[in-house]
Amino acid sequence: MLIEQGRIRSINDEIGTYLHEYKKIANGVTLRHLLTHTHGLMEERGRFVREFPAGANWAYRSPGISMLIKLVHHLSGQHLSTFMRNNVFDVFQLIETGWRTEYHENLIYNYYKDKDTWVGPNSSDEGDQSNLFISARDLAMWGYIHLTKGCLGGKQVLPKSVFERITTLQTPNTVPAHLPRNGFIWWLQSDTPLNQIGERLPSCSYQILGITGCACLVVPKYNAVVVRMYNQLSNPRGYDYLSDVRQFGNLANDLLMMV
Repeated sequence: MLIEQGRIRSINDEIGTYLHEYKKIANGVTLRHLLTHTHGLMEERGRFVREFPAGANWAYRSPGISMLIKLVHHLSGQHLSTFMRNNVFDVFQLIETGWRTEYHENLIYNYYKDKDTWVGPNSSDEGDQSNLFISARDLAMWGYIHLTKGCLGGKQVLPKSVFERITTLQTPNTVPAHLPRNGFIWWLQSDTPLNQIGERLPSCSYQILGITGCACLVVPKYNAVVVRMYNQLSNPRGYDYLSDVRQFGNLANDLLMMV
């Protein structure tokens, strides 16, 4: 959306072009790298360090998301939560979505005694922490917004080009072929061994995942959105996350083929 507004020239721009404090540590790191988890930065003892050259590997690390959140604030003058509420949540009436800071019986609540990074008294509502809650209904609507490329009730509410960029391949071609492929954060269907989309799903499928294991799967071939709510931060011994999330997709595919 910031590209549409002319505030970002290209995702091939280096993040340091916009956020000067990252010019040195993120030299060579582009917005494309941040959006596809190929930036090669990691956090170590409170500072960002280089794990691998940008575009040479794939790894989900928090610095990439943190930099993108700061970029939204820097360019729009709004915190991520405000920007999303004004431009998307309110427009599509996602009234059961938001960064929560107070306990409520309808929320799955987790609290670490040694580290208050989840929902607790000091949690932020600015969109910079892992305390975004969403109902199954709104999560399905989130997928539907992408499925229709920003249309609602026959009206083009958000620019179609936004969603075409988000859900098409953006991973640099310098990344080895066996590693995951992404659009803008979204997982894209691929035959890579680390892919988190069920292998039986059509090639057009794409998926977004949450910290607790929730998932929003979009399958354009079937004109369908499938979500799962999995509110857990720890799992039993022997749990295979990759197998589990793929099984979810494969089961969804099998059911959709029967409809």
